[in-house]
Amino acid sequence: MMAFLRTWTLNIVMVVIFISFVELLLPSSSMKKYIKMVVGLLVILVILNPIIELLYGDINVQDEIFKSTVMIEKEALSKDAVEFQGARNQQMISMYKEKIAEHLRDKIGYEYDVRLENVRIEIEEDMSNKDFGKIKEISLVIAKGEKKSDSQITIGSVDQISVEVNSSPEKVMSNREEDSYFISDIKNNISKFYDIEEDNINISMNKTSH
Repeated sequence: MMAFLRTWTLNIVMVVIFISFVELLLPSSSMKKYIKMVVGLLVILVILNPIIELLYGDINVQDEIFKSTVMIEKEALSKDAVEFQGARNQQMISMYKEKIAEHLRDKIGYEYDVRLENVRIEIEEDMSNKDFGKIKEISLVIAKGEKKSDSQITIGSVDQISVEVNSSPEKVMSNREEDSYFISDIKNNISKFYDIEEDNINISMNKTSH
């Protein structure tokens, strides 16, 4: 009888140690509910072990603890693998979007003599979608004229400077029409090359940039 009680006490101690070990191993809050359920079942199993042995024969509590440990670790590894895969996919998507932005800077900058000061790309990021990777929207902020490097800048004599204070309404309208046509042409170019509707291309011009 004493040996039986000793074994029973040892089993309870082992479960308590196991609970502490599992909580240290898997501190993630998302696993807490699952862990408590498994541990709760083990505690009940240990407490009822004498009755279970009488009814169904000997049950090795150590084996049950080992099985539960393996099951929880497999669940944790599976969860970590999913999270790692998600992070890797997000990294690949970011690199893909940056490649598109880089190509836009080179293509539009060269063909239209502009600087792309801001580029924002939106693509279909759902890997289960048949249109995964398709460009959904492009937003650009451009400024006319390439920025020259220091080696390209030459300093000469300063001529007389004249400042035009007021522009005629006709000239202002003409400039707006020119900018509108200019932006429309860029949109058309991007639309054809990247297979995206012009309505999903937003371009604004920064005229204050130098």
